[in-house]
Amino acid sequence: MGLVPAGLTLPKAVMARKWADLSDKERREYAKRMAVFAGMLDSADQEVGRLRAYLAKSGQLDNTVFIVMSDNGADPYDLAKLNLPFKLWYRVNFALGYDTLGQKGSYVHYGQDWAEVSNTPFALFKGTSGAGGMRVPFIVSVPGRGKAGAVNSQFAFATDFLPTVLDIAGIALPGDDYGGKKLHRPTGKSLLASLDDTAAVIHPPTEAIGFESTGGVAVFKGDYKLMRNTPPYGDGSWRLVNHALDPTEASDLTASQPAVLKDLQAEFQNFVRVNGVVEPPADYVGTRQVLKNNLPILLRQLGGILAAALAALLVVAWGLWRWRRRSVRRR
Repeated sequence: MGLVPAGLTLPKAVMARKWADLSDKERREYAKRMAVFAGMLDSADQEVGRLRAYLAKSGQLDNTVFIVMSDNGADPYDLAKLNLPFKLWYRVNFALGYDTLGQKGSYVHYGQDWAEVSNTPFALFKGTSGAGGMRVPFIVSVPGRGKAGAVNSQFAFATDFLPTVLDIAGIALPGDDYGGKKLHRPTGKSLLASLDDTAAVIHPPTEAIGFESTGGVAVFKGDYKLMRNTPPYGDGSWRLVNHALDPTEASDLTASQPAVLKDLQAEFQNFVRVNGVVEPPADYVGTRQVLKNNLPILLRQLGGILAAALAALLVVAWGLWRWRRRSVRRR
């Protein structure tokens, strides 16, 4: 398909478990989880086809834009297994058993192993600044624009989405204010011209684009990417890669390209300063922060159950106390 260069070095999976080493029960469950995921994708594909057929029949297809994209790479975090509060919340609100996987009211997550498989050939996954967390598909169909089946390998970023859809709709980008209120001016670029010319440069090699999310940080400039991830998916050290030649991020260039390293470190600090980024501490763990952010909500939603459980414990404790008191009197 020509989506990535030939001869790439595949990254080592974080868990690196082999299918043959799983128990029969684990293989059975993982197979069904992926089957449910595949069924969901097939269903979505069929429904998009039904929508397209309706638009064609009603004469609206030539005035419809289709965009398929993702906000991040595959998700490895099965929150139903994260810790006790999440386990309890999911067990109360969803069916988690094998027999109900994929049925109405069930919760299905295919786990970190399948997430890494889904991101092949890229490294890591959602919640990190690895290619597996950031490099996602962007498939677009605009009537009268672009060649069907063409592949564009130019670098584009999530911030380019808004300028693109506004450009398609013929709406000018907002400025620094609207109706007397200050706005954050969009920083992205329209991708519309690149549909007609796949060689058109979207972001010049002198432009730096920064990123920070859940402990992972990165800055892109030209063909280079500087990134850092906190444990357990990184050691907090900078890694420099050429994302154009090495999209699997197999070769760290920090030692061989000191000038590029210094330049991108300065660009990242400028990104932090301009955007008011609060960098995560060295001991930051994304899943721990998720629990901290959601604990008040979990406690509020589980309040009735926790109150009932506490009341039951008090009743049991009171009963035991009465029983022991009577036993002492009989003696």
